[in-house]
Amino acid sequence: MTSPYFANKSLAVRLKGHLVWNEHPASDAGTIWTPYPTLLIGVVQLVGEMGDFVRVYGEGGAILLFPSTTFSTSSIQVGGYGLFGFEFFFDKHLNYLIEAGGAGTGARADLVAGAPIYSNGFVINVGVRFQF
Repeated sequence: MTSPYFANKSLAVRLKGHLVWNEHPASDAGTIWTPYPTLLIGVVQLVGEMGDFVRVYGEGGAILLFPSTTFSTSSIQVGGYGLFGFEFFFDKHLNYLIEAGGAGTGARADLVAGAPIYSNGFVINVGVRFQF
Protein backbone atom coordinates (compact mmCIF):
# COMPACT_ATOMS: atom_id res chain seq x y z
CA MET A 1 0.00 0.00 0.00
CA THR A 2 1.32 3.41 -0.93
CA SER A 3 0.02 6.72 0.36
CA PRO A 4 -0.82 9.50 -2.05
CA TYR A 5 2.30 11.39 -3.12
CA PHE A 6 2.92 14.65 -1.27
CA ALA A 7 5.69 17.32 -1.05
CA ASN A 8 5.21 18.49 -4.63
CA LYS A 9 4.18 14.94 -5.61
CA SER A 10 7.67 13.56 -4.94
CA LEU A 11 7.32 11.65 -1.62
CA ALA A 12 5.04 8.87 -0.39
CA VAL A 13 4.89 6.39 2.48
CA ARG A 14 4.77 2.69 1.58
CA LEU A 15 3.75 -0.36 3.63
CA LYS A 16 4.64 -3.79 2.22
CA GLY A 17 4.46 -7.36 3.39
CA HIS A 18 6.33 -10.39 2.07
CA LEU A 19 6.36 -14.09 2.74
CA VAL A 20 9.95 -15.32 2.47
CA TRP A 21 11.67 -18.65 3.07
CA ASN A 22 14.77 -19.62 5.00
CA GLU A 23 16.63 -22.69 3.73
CA HIS A 24 18.35 -24.47 6.60
CA PRO A 25 19.57 -27.96 7.58
CA ALA A 26 16.95 -30.39 8.84
CA SER A 27 17.54 -32.92 11.61
CA ASP A 28 17.70 -35.77 9.06
CA ALA A 29 20.78 -34.27 7.29
CA GLY A 30 18.66 -32.81 4.46
CA THR A 31 17.51 -29.23 4.10
CA ILE A 32 14.09 -27.64 4.48
CA TRP A 33 12.57 -24.32 3.47
CA THR A 34 10.72 -22.61 6.32
CA PRO A 35 8.45 -19.63 5.54
CA TYR A 36 8.23 -16.49 7.66
CA PRO A 37 6.57 -13.08 7.09
CA THR A 38 8.18 -9.65 6.85
CA LEU A 39 6.69 -6.17 7.11
CA LEU A 40 8.34 -3.11 5.59
CA ILE A 41 7.49 0.54 6.11
CA GLY A 42 9.41 3.14 4.18
CA VAL A 43 9.54 6.43 2.36
CA VAL A 44 9.47 6.53 -1.43
CA GLN A 45 11.05 9.41 -3.32
CA LEU A 46 10.23 9.93 -6.97
CA VAL A 47 13.46 10.47 -8.91
CA GLY A 48 12.09 10.93 -12.41
CA GLU A 49 9.43 10.10 -14.95
CA MET A 50 9.56 9.42 -18.65
CA GLY A 51 6.19 10.49 -19.94
CA ASP A 52 3.34 8.46 -18.53
CA PHE A 53 5.17 5.17 -19.07
CA VAL A 54 8.18 4.90 -16.71
CA ARG A 55 8.70 6.12 -13.15
CA VAL A 56 12.06 5.83 -11.30
CA TYR A 57 12.20 6.00 -7.51
CA GLY A 58 14.26 5.33 -4.42
CA GLU A 59 12.86 3.77 -1.25
CA GLY A 60 14.19 3.15 2.23
CA GLY A 61 12.91 2.34 5.68
CA ALA A 62 12.48 -0.25 8.41
CA ILE A 63 12.00 -3.99 7.99
CA LEU A 64 10.40 -6.22 10.62
CA LEU A 65 10.96 -9.97 10.47
CA PHE A 66 8.75 -12.48 12.23
CA PRO A 67 10.99 -15.58 12.25
CA SER A 68 9.73 -19.13 12.54
CA THR A 69 10.32 -21.00 15.80
CA THR A 70 11.77 -23.74 13.58
CA PHE A 71 15.03 -21.81 13.15
CA SER A 72 15.01 -18.88 15.64
CA THR A 73 14.20 -18.11 19.27
CA SER A 74 13.48 -14.46 18.37
CA SER A 75 9.86 -13.47 17.87
CA ILE A 76 10.80 -10.31 15.95
CA GLN A 77 13.92 -8.88 14.30
CA VAL A 78 14.26 -5.25 13.19
CA GLY A 79 16.50 -3.84 10.50
CA GLY A 80 16.62 -1.50 7.54
CA TYR A 81 16.35 -1.64 3.77
CA GLY A 82 17.01 0.57 0.77
CA LEU A 83 16.37 0.12 -2.92
CA PHE A 84 15.82 1.80 -6.24
CA GLY A 85 13.01 0.85 -8.53
CA PHE A 86 11.40 1.23 -11.93
CA GLU A 87 7.67 1.13 -12.60
CA PHE A 88 6.42 0.51 -16.14
CA PHE A 89 2.84 1.67 -16.69
CA PHE A 90 0.78 -0.15 -19.28
CA ASP A 91 -2.43 1.29 -17.86
CA LYS A 92 -3.07 4.09 -15.35
CA HIS A 93 -4.19 1.45 -12.79
CA LEU A 94 -1.53 -1.20 -13.44
CA ASN A 95 2.26 -1.26 -13.56
CA TYR A 96 5.08 -3.75 -13.56
CA LEU A 97 7.95 -3.10 -11.19
CA ILE A 98 11.60 -4.02 -10.84
CA GLU A 99 13.44 -3.14 -7.62
CA ALA A 100 17.02 -3.78 -6.49
CA GLY A 101 18.73 -2.88 -3.24
CA GLY A 102 19.80 -4.28 0.08
CA ALA A 103 18.61 -5.20 3.57
CA GLY A 104 20.36 -5.50 6.89
CA THR A 105 18.80 -6.99 10.00
CA GLY A 106 21.51 -8.74 12.00
CA ALA A 107 19.12 -11.73 12.20
CA ARG A 108 20.63 -15.11 13.03
CA ALA A 109 19.02 -18.52 12.89
CA ASP A 110 20.16 -19.43 16.40
CA LEU A 111 18.38 -22.82 16.41
CA VAL A 112 20.43 -23.94 13.39
CA ALA A 113 24.01 -25.22 13.71
CA GLY A 114 26.43 -22.33 13.35
CA ALA A 115 23.65 -19.71 13.78
CA PRO A 116 23.80 -18.48 10.16
CA ILE A 117 22.60 -15.00 9.26
CA TYR A 118 19.44 -14.55 7.19
CA SER A 119 17.48 -11.67 5.62
CA ASN A 120 20.65 -9.69 4.96
CA GLY A 121 22.22 -8.66 1.67
CA PHE A 122 21.14 -8.01 -1.90
CA VAL A 123 17.41 -7.86 -2.68
CA ILE A 124 15.57 -8.07 -6.02
CA ASN A 125 11.81 -7.63 -6.27
CA VAL A 126 9.68 -7.93 -9.38
CA GLY A 127 5.93 -7.80 -9.58
CA VAL A 128 2.72 -6.07 -10.50
CA ARG A 129 1.28 -3.09 -8.63
CA PHE A 130 -2.38 -2.07 -8.84
CA GLN A 131 -3.35 1.58 -8.40
CA PHE A 132 -6.77 2.82 -7.36
